Amino acid sequence: RCPSCGKRTRADLPAGVSRRPFGARLTAVIALLSGRYRLSRREVRQLVQDLWEVKLSLGAVVRQEQVQSAALAPVVEEARAAIPQAAVVNGDHVYWDLLSPLLAKRYGASPLAEKIAGKFDRAGVVLGGDNESVLKRAAGPQIAPMYAADFRSTPVFFLQDDHDYFDNDEATDEIVTFPPSYFMLQLARATQQMFYPEFLPDSARPRGLPWSSAADRAEGVSECFGTIRYGRLAEVLLYDIRRTLTLAGPSAVYVDPEAEKWLKARTAATEVSHLVHAPSNPPGWTAGKWGEWYPDILGPDRKLTTAIPKPYWQSGWLKQHDRLMAALSAMKGRVPLVVSGDMHSIARGTMLRSGALDFRSHPINVALP
Repeated sequence: RCPSCGKRTRADLPAGVSRRPFGARLTAVIALLSGRYRLSRREVRQLVQDLWEVKLSLGAVVRQEQVQSAALAPVVEEARAAIPQAAVVNGDHVYWDLLSPLLAKRYGASPLAEKIAGKFDRAGVVLGGDNESVLKRAAGPQIAPMYAADFRSTPVFFLQDDHDYFDNDEATDEIVTFPPSYFMLQLARATQQMFYPEFLPDSARPRGLPWSSAADRAEGVSECFGTIRYGRLAEVLLYDIRRTLTLAGPSAVYVDPEAEKWLKARTAATEVSHLVHAPSNPPGWTAGKWGEWYPDILGPDRKLTTAIPKPYWQSGWLKQHDRLMAALSAMKGRVPLVVSGDMHSIARGTMLRSGALDFRSHPINVALP
């Protein structure tokens, strides 16, 4: 500003320089911390200050999340404009954890969450009482706005994962959150019934698999196991690993044994050219969490290790993983492919071995979309 006439003169910024106070890298890191790593906004603010001495307000954290979402919007629109013939939404549609030592106080059991939706009565019925109103206020805004209009002309196949049972997969001396409790099951089933469809019957899928042909559902539909088939070209096997999880040590499973038989039978069948496994939890990848196929755990140095036992992890889970992966690698004339959810990341890799199993002659492609 000129001290004599008071006129303000402002030079133009160089091309490509934003007027926003934060650069693209910091914005991306903030979105990564709050989205992928699930830190609260206060934790994001503190971490950014501790690492880079960048001071942020909570409002600035929210704004950077919005900026990142806006930046990704054209990509989402481009994908939608391609008019897909089907879409698969693989798990974690709802974040309203209730008992998780790690997340509940930030999510469903936080004062803000209870102010927004109310508090669940775990001894009450889910449908037909006050719990139903709480459920609709908690889950509806997380699901309906995203899929009600944008995918109104596209068939969408929904798989459930841990958060869709209203808790994170965790195991401590105080609580082991899975297998889901009766109340967790009722919340998950009610959410599915209200907001996204079960899987339609399939002639190649036994109607008596767990959580299929339930008395309060249509005959033949399945709540956990689904199939997408495109003629003789391709078949996608969708399976929820949380609901039938067991804690039986060396004989523990994620997928019920009868469902495992179905998966291996379809993998060995030859009537389609391409076959894809789509489980709710990813083979080939690990973040060191409890509810994963592998025994890896984050060590004191924040690196993955198997030198430290993972508390409450079940060795039978890895045995079942190996049986399924061996079936995929044994396919003739097909590319073994697993496309899975849970990690909130985008990645592609190749599984060459698992323990004593050698897949190098027919590697398994593993993708996180």
